[in-house]
Amino acid sequence: MPIPESKGDLQRFLGMVNYLGKFVPKLSQTTTPLREMLKKDVHFDLQQPQLDAIQELKRLVTSPPCLKFYDPNLPTRLKPDASADGLGALLEQNHGSDDSPQWFPIAYASRALRNYAQVEKEALSIVFGTERFHEYLYGHHFTVFNDHQPLKSIFSKSITQCPPRIQRFFMKLQKYDFNLEYSPGKTMVVSDALSRAYLNNQSTEIDQPDLIHCIQFTFDNLSISDARLTEFQKETASDTTLQQLKEYTLKGWPQQRDIPQTVKPYYNIRHEIVYNNGLPLKGQRIIIPSSLRSTMKAIIHQGHTGIESCKNRARMSVYWPGINAQIEDLFLTVHFA
Repeated sequence: MPIPESKGDLQRFLGMVNYLGKFVPKLSQTTTPLREMLKKDVHFDLQQPQLDAIQELKRLVTSPPCLKFYDPNLPTRLKPDASADGLGALLEQNHGSDDSPQWFPIAYASRALRNYAQVEKEALSIVFGTERFHEYLYGHHFTVFNDHQPLKSIFSKSITQCPPRIQRFFMKLQKYDFNLEYSPGKTMVVSDALSRAYLNNQSTEIDQPDLIHCIQFTFDNLSISDARLTEFQKETASDTTLQQLKEYTLKGWPQQRDIPQTVKPYYNIRHEIVYNNGLPLKGQRIIIPSSLRSTMKAIIHQGHTGIESCKNRARMSVYWPGINAQIEDLFLTVHFA
């Protein structure tokens, strides 16, 4: 973790330390210079006493008795988390009993992250944690706790029903033996702090050929040129609904009651939506901006004489709310008017 640069950073750091406080000797005494910095009338300016306290706290939480050695015979849990810009993971083992558990940290990790939908970040945090602690987890059963509740239902689906990136994450996790459990955010203090206080010289980026291939397949399937792809990107950028959808997808969704009416049709599929190359996708289907939907309906209808044939073609490639009903209306208008 880097040196805190604001009171908010310092509060986050102390929150993590306090969470581990029962394992940290002389915690109150060591944190005194830092707690002084959080007073309302004190200007935030870390001097040598505060810097020394931070280094000492880092030493304490990464040394015995706080940090334990890994024991393959003890119950193990992984607590990964994702913030807007980073990933964090905490590996713990129970040194107590089932009736009186005492979960001690074994290892910590954090990395920077950019340009992923929230559900992708949470899935990627599990991949990050398992790969970072591979030598501890591989070949042993463990439990993963995550505070993104929809992720558990997504993981229970068939891999073919998931967006391309998440399919890829699933494949990376196949070699591990774990259960996924939901845990409220208040229990993920350390992982949350790590995900928000990553080191800037680290980065985690996943290659994107799966999504690029998915987009190319869609345009090949519909015989759409590169020039039309550029048009899709341009129209998407100027579509206010899709731009609001992008913000929610990348930064997290509010309560349904707070969502504009134009975006509400996407709420129930929000965990299937990702963004790549300036385009939103529902799984492997491109979400079409409103200005181009009439054009797309005409392209879908070309050479297909039946309603089901048209809908199947659309189902493979494109999406917008109400697409099936609109294709049926178009078919009836063209063939029975």
